Amino acid sequence: MTSETDWTQRLDSVSDESLGGIVVDEAFRIRAITDDVLSRTGLTEQNAVDKSVLDLFHPVDIGRAAAVIGRAAPSEKATAPGIYRMVSDQSTWDIYEMSVVHLGIGTGENGENGENAVLLEFAAAGNNARTSSLVDESIELTRILTEPQTLRESFREVADFAERNIDRLSLSITVFGEDGSSATFCQRDLDEETTATNAAAHPLSLPAHVVVALEDVKKHAWSSENEVGTIDPELPSHMTMVLLDLEENLLGYVDASRATNDAPKEEEWRVYRLVLQTLRAVMVKAQLTARLDYLDQNDPLTGLRNRNHLLTMMSSVDPSHSGVVALNLDGFSWVNEELGFEAGDTVLSSVAASIVNFMPPSAVTARLSGDEFLVWLPAITSADELFRIAEQLRSVTMVPIDNSDRRQRTRCSIGSIQVMPGEPVDKAIHRAVTAMAISKADGGDRVTHG
Repeated sequence: MTSETDWTQRLDSVSDESLGGIVVDEAFRIRAITDDVLSRTGLTEQNAVDKSVLDLFHPVDIGRAAAVIGRAAPSEKATAPGIYRMVSDQSTWDIYEMSVVHLGIGTGENGENGENAVLLEFAAAGNNARTSSLVDESIELTRILTEPQTLRESFREVADFAERNIDRLSLSITVFGEDGSSATFCQRDLDEETTATNAAAHPLSLPAHVVVALEDVKKHAWSSENEVGTIDPELPSHMTMVLLDLEENLLGYVDASRATNDAPKEEEWRVYRLVLQTLRAVMVKAQLTARLDYLDQNDPLTGLRNRNHLLTMMSSVDPSHSGVVALNLDGFSWVNEELGFEAGDTVLSSVAASIVNFMPPSAVTARLSGDEFLVWLPAITSADELFRIAEQLRSVTMVPIDNSDRRQRTRCSIGSIQVMPGEPVDKAIHRAVTAMAISKADGGDRVTHG
């Protein structure tokens, strides 16, 4: 076994130009470490030695670091591609370039062969390394716009990208739902006041620093390369960036906790700009996906389920003994012809709302087409109850046709049936529609129970 003295002596190979070095064995354990690295990481020699060097790397960078260290072979010093984040004494991450030197097989106290020794040397990440990393990672970041993943996963990748390219940066991303609710992601290293403020944020009651940032973006449009956020004069290490959709509606905001009070450099602004553009694209994509999913299942005018989704829901369970009610407005074509299609849409929406408000919570209401509606009652108990509900529905759907004349109200023809055991769903719906047609043929404004 190689002695501790031998490990420490191997630090003599650390060049004067570097920021420090670590000697590790073939199991990635730290065997010796320079004072410079101890100072930067906040470790002591006592709790660093025998610790896995991979514990010092950012989780995202561990795999790449392990690969380049594990591949080290007796040769001249080789630069490890890319930049690496290592823990700092402030519990954030410092960015370095790294080189790996294979020091060969050590010699034990009694002259026997010892373990492999590898020296990791660290240098400040230069502009070329940062630019190369930024280009490669920017291309990789576009993957989140094409692959299916949750918003949380996407936000985490965006935050990782920013924190990997800006020293000691922590991002907090707060977004708003359509109902005004807020959620904060990637929240780390923020003071208690900011954390509490984010938790209480609402689009109609924004934190003061977000109000200022929103006013700034409206004034400046932040179109230049070096202006995408607002820095708090009282807290220069804190920057706020607002997230707007394509119509400049507020989607949320980003708090950036920086390691310095100095103004960001040009390359830092570029990272922030890409963060904003990517986050906006991710959220707009999520909105469009949600909208498409909604339209796939619902009627865009009334918000009711569409025919295909109703069939799917009924087919997923045993609908035996449940009730189906089909409804068609009488003389509805007159509304479109005399009052216009906008008035017709208003009537259809009013009828749909009346049906939903009247039906029990377990009922599912769908718009089949035009002025035809269908209600599935999975919890119906008897034919008499079904007929009673259908009769009441006839009165409930008498909504005003023209607000200038409240006497004009809709009338409808209704057909109701109970689904028989083993009956296919499409056949049951056909029977309900047939019963509805009988009501219409008999003069309308009535219920036929099939």
